[in-house]
Amino acid sequence: MTPKAAPRATPIAVLLALALCVLGVILGRDALIEFGAISGTAWISSVTDTLVDSTVSSALLPIGIAIAVLGLILVVLALLPRQKTHRLSVSEGVWLGRRPGRTRVSSIGSGVAVFDRFATFVVGAVLIAVGAAAAAWQRGQLPDQVHEARRTFETWSPGSWADMAWWPWALTAAAVLTLAIGLRWLYAHRPRRQPARLVSENDEHASVDLVSAAQNAAAEFESTPGIASASGRVLDVKNKRVLRISGVTDSSGVAHEELVESAAHLRATCASALTGLAVDVQVLIDLRPAR
Repeated sequence: MTPKAAPRATPIAVLLALALCVLGVILGRDALIEFGAISGTAWISSVTDTLVDSTVSSALLPIGIAIAVLGLILVVLALLPRQKTHRLSVSEGVWLGRRPGRTRVSSIGSGVAVFDRFATFVVGAVLIAVGAAAAAWQRGQLPDQVHEARRTFETWSPGSWADMAWWPWALTAAAVLTLAIGLRWLYAHRPRRQPARLVSENDEHASVDLVSAAQNAAAEFESTPGIASASGRVLDVKNKRVLRISGVTDSSGVAHEELVESAAHLRATCASALTGLAVDVQVLIDLRPAR
């Protein structure tokens, strides 16, 4: 598994997930107001009435351009590939990185990364379409099909939905669905708990504490000449355990070949100690420029 940073769209995706949670709370609040559980003014119906009654304005052109530019930025962030933080050395399982501390290796799953990029792309495309439509509306260049679609929407009388018996239940369903998606999306970005123990394939009664093994390997790697600090963690990637030891070099100027040789020896020792376990061992070296 190649060490990679999180997608550029992941911070945007986290903000979108938070926005979904906020929207779910607003929908739930309006539902409680419609049911009479609490008092207040419903926000969703007010926004709906404002959108239905909106007319063309000179401010639509700059607002539309700003929205389209924002959407274009989101699309570009979604299309950018994930950055590789390390490159494979001459030794298998040993990876070298040139920018310690600047680009962190991400532990999010590939499925979450794909969904982050896809959702960011969709939101960006929608923003581009909305911005272009707003600018075209101000300039009187909207296609006739758009005007017909709006007239059709107005015939549904959205302003009177708040008086319908089904409206509070629709708000409740939307609130539950929105909150569920937003919270699940946020939960997917949580710091992953390290899988502590792994049962041997050769003996079902034997198990190994992988976290302790990673910590011990990191302590041994930190004592290697040329390594300033080291850490170890256990990942669960695509139903496979990965024991990853990361080390940052000091400014002593130890040759890279010696560091790779030491890392390869450490990896071989770990792999030998974990014989019979379905676990892969990686050693990452972040090279700090020597003074």
